[in-house]
Amino acid sequence: MQSSKEKEQTLTRLKQFFRMSSRAGVAQRCKTLKELGEIVAKNQLQENLVPKLWDLTKDLIVPNKPAEQRQVALMFYCRLIQGQYKDLGMMRSHFFHVIQEHDVPEDLPYRLDLLKALTLNGKDIGHFEEKIGKFMLDWMHPIVEARLTKGFLEMLINVIRYNTAYFDKDVIIGILNNSCTLSCTIDDTATVLSCLSVLDTVIRYAIFPDEALPWVIMALCRTVNCEVYCQNAWQIMRNLLGTDLGHAALLQMCNILNERQLHHDAPLLRGAVFHINMGVWGSSSSAANTLRCTPSMVLLSFLHSLRSGHMIVTYEVTLSIQRLIQNQGKEVSEPTWDVIIDILTQIAKNNACSNLPKDHIIQKHFHDTIDMIEELIGSIAADPEKIYALIEHVCQDRPESSVLNLIEYRATRIRASKPDSLQELYEFIDCFYKKMPTSKIRVHAIKALTQVMEVNRAAYEEEILDQVVMEQFCNVVHENDLTVRMAVAELLIELSKNCETKRCLELFDIMERMIMRQYDMSHHAEDYIFTSRDDTKDIQVLVEGLIKVFHIKLYRLPSSHAIYIYHMLINFLEQHYAKPKRYENTGAIRHIIFEWMLKARANASYHIGYPDSSLNGQIRYSHYLGIEHPTSGPLSTQSSVSQSESSATSIPNMNYTLIPIRKGCKLIVKCLELEKDWNIIQLVLSELPNILENRALIQGNDVDFLTRTLHKMYVDKRFIETVKNVTQSKPPITTDLQILLLPAIASAATYHQHLDVTTQKIIVDVLKQGLVTKAIRICVHALTVLLLEIPKLLIGMLPDVLYELSKLSSTTQTAAPVLEFLSTMNRLPSQKFANFVQHDCMYVFAIALPYTNPYRFDHYVVSLAHHVVAGWFLKCRLERRADLVKYIIMGLQSNVKLPIQEKTRKYNVDMAALENEDSSNRKRSSSLTERGSKMSQDAQTQAQPLVAFHLELVETCIDFLARHTYSLCSALPKRMPAADFLLNGGQHMTWLVGNSLITVTTSGCSVTPLKNGLCDKCHSILPNHTL
Repeated sequence: MQSSKEKEQTLTRLKQFFRMSSRAGVAQRCKTLKELGEIVAKNQLQENLVPKLWDLTKDLIVPNKPAEQRQVALMFYCRLIQGQYKDLGMMRSHFFHVIQEHDVPEDLPYRLDLLKALTLNGKDIGHFEEKIGKFMLDWMHPIVEARLTKGFLEMLINVIRYNTAYFDKDVIIGILNNSCTLSCTIDDTATVLSCLSVLDTVIRYAIFPDEALPWVIMALCRTVNCEVYCQNAWQIMRNLLGTDLGHAALLQMCNILNERQLHHDAPLLRGAVFHINMGVWGSSSSAANTLRCTPSMVLLSFLHSLRSGHMIVTYEVTLSIQRLIQNQGKEVSEPTWDVIIDILTQIAKNNACSNLPKDHIIQKHFHDTIDMIEELIGSIAADPEKIYALIEHVCQDRPESSVLNLIEYRATRIRASKPDSLQELYEFIDCFYKKMPTSKIRVHAIKALTQVMEVNRAAYEEEILDQVVMEQFCNVVHENDLTVRMAVAELLIELSKNCETKRCLELFDIMERMIMRQYDMSHHAEDYIFTSRDDTKDIQVLVEGLIKVFHIKLYRLPSSHAIYIYHMLINFLEQHYAKPKRYENTGAIRHIIFEWMLKARANASYHIGYPDSSLNGQIRYSHYLGIEHPTSGPLSTQSSVSQSESSATSIPNMNYTLIPIRKGCKLIVKCLELEKDWNIIQLVLSELPNILENRALIQGNDVDFLTRTLHKMYVDKRFIETVKNVTQSKPPITTDLQILLLPAIASAATYHQHLDVTTQKIIVDVLKQGLVTKAIRICVHALTVLLLEIPKLLIGMLPDVLYELSKLSSTTQTAAPVLEFLSTMNRLPSQKFANFVQHDCMYVFAIALPYTNPYRFDHYVVSLAHHVVAGWFLKCRLERRADLVKYIIMGLQSNVKLPIQEKTRKYNVDMAALENEDSSNRKRSSSLTERGSKMSQDAQTQAQPLVAFHLELVETCIDFLARHTYSLCSALPKRMPAADFLLNGGQHMTWLVGNSLITVTTSGCSVTPLKNGLCDKCHSILPNHTL
């Protein structure tokens, strides 16, 4: 507060100022005004002083006065109004008039400040209510040019807010027009925000004129594109949409989107899309509830806006559609969904035209929208056909799962009975198999084709194969993707299983080129080697599939299909052994082919067959396919042909085809010569004995060459060092190979009539060497067969064989085959053993006598051993028998009597010890001891007859030796050599006289008998006589 003294000084200065005339110096007057400005702003003046101050200073603001003088005076008026605001009265109108009429550009900021002071920054317009609206509208342009827009607009907002009733419609329209123009043209952020506030204020506090609606809509649509103004612009639009002009505003924005002349203005279109989106379905504001507008009313406008081609508009429409589906997807009607799909299709076209990368934000939101639609399929009213048509349009950019769903849908919709269905199927495969880069999608398309073929095979198999499969997959051999080649291989296999037309051969042709791909294609060097099994999976799939198809075609017509498969697989093996380096590390394919080849069998009618899993592995023979066979005479032996096989019906020649298996048999031999894969060698050698049993299948092939090859492998000690791909932890050794070779060589021995003498001797040598291996049983059995069938060859080598057998340990495993071999040998005529010496004869007894031990061998073996001893003793010459008796008796004593005596003695000792045992040592709580003793006694009681039998058998053998040591086995008298010479070839007759047989023999003739057992001379002497 000022003191009374200060107030007096102030009044004194005012009085001095009043006494100063206008003729005083300008500088003095300006200085005095500056000093008095603070005084009038803080002190209340007396009534009528304000007008007097005006009269004294009004000459200072004349336009021709210096600018400093005018501006000081205007500043003084501003202070004066601020200090004396309540007492201005009519001076308010006067000061407003000064502001209005003082049209000096330099003084514009001071005029603005003066108006702000006069109106309390727009809140009070008393005494000039009718004039200020028009004035401010006219004043906006100079204000903008002077860059005083911000302050002016703030005051204008208050004027409208507090005094809107005094504004005419034209003024409101003008203000809105200028504000809209200003917001879209000026770069100053604060000014634009102020312009938006003007629009908001008019909407809130004034009656919004319809005429200004287009300008306001455009301004809001443009300003919403800027992040700084976006929230403000949307708030204003939300308020506008909540008024009675909401639908008109919505229509205006739709018209903007529909108007082609405005399609060049991308920000305008984007803003309209944004506001429509937010106003109709994008928010939960009261404006959206007030409008109650369905999406179908505006979506067509979105579609029209997309045709402008602007990516920023496309982006906004994408976001809008995404938000619509997210918020109201399940409530949208089917016609609306049709428009949505059209919009998304147009978005896809725009993206394609702009060549947007996959990771672009527009693409991301676009595909997110499609993802949402896919999730809603089945729960929305959209047409699936249109949805999947859209997905197919952009399938190149869609994720795998989406495209897989599309493929499944398309596959279920393809029906060959529909018009242009084949063209549709062709385009389907062309789209998803040829054009898609992802292996998984391409494979799924191939599988879908398989399903389509299954559904339409009955009626349209030929057309689908001709117009789709052959066209699309004829060049699959050039496909670099292994996974795709595998899928195509499975498709071709599946199609060929039930195809019985000439198209099947075309399918086989494609598969053959795929199998031979690595040999035919020039992009692989000659020395290229596959090191991994995964590199050849496609060929393995083909081979496995072709074998399955072969088993199907084997029992169907035409037989040419099965023969084609046979040649295909055989050619692959031939190519491999011609160029073995390429597949030498991947033997799985060859293993499969050889396994298939070695399972083949032929029946008595030479029909080929294979094991059938549906018949529990029983061989099922083809009625239409046979093997090459000799035309003369039936087979002498058919050991592997069952009764069901031999009853095969004869097939007419027109339906019967021969398959040349000799080529395959030669490949088996070539495999044994060149193969280095141990697994394959094991397979072939282990299956050879089984297949050699099937004489109908093997007869006519070069068994001699096979046997020589097996022998070469057997004697080559370095062969095992060359094998590869050993799966066992322990590498194979020579013994492992020999154990596999011996059964095969033994089986080849049964084909001795097809082997030359040298090969037969080779077999005997190998079998003789095999007696010291684990395959002894097989070797002995084979020697037994050879002894029966080619005794002439084996007799000469028999001493060596017996010598090898004598070195073997007597075991239960070797007992039966060895004794059966010796028993068979006993059946041969004695003349066959004329070259045997003493040691050779003793070998037989040395082999047989250990098997007479009843505690080591069963009853059959012991009995057979005695039989061999007795039989061979009779084969020995009389002069040698006496020397052999002692050896035989010693063998019986050590192998029979001594074990029996030892067993009896041990039993007696155990029983004596049990009887003499002290009762204190016996178990009292259990009868275990008594039970054990009883069981032992029972066993001994049961064994006594068997012991007696073997002892009696020994005694019988000794008696037999005693009887025949010095006599012949036969009761017939033996002729002297001279009598035998005279009576040899003569006639003889035998009569029964009492209990004796009397035989009369006449002398023979040295001439060959021709007629009735007589020579020509005898026949002529005795023409009418008979013996």
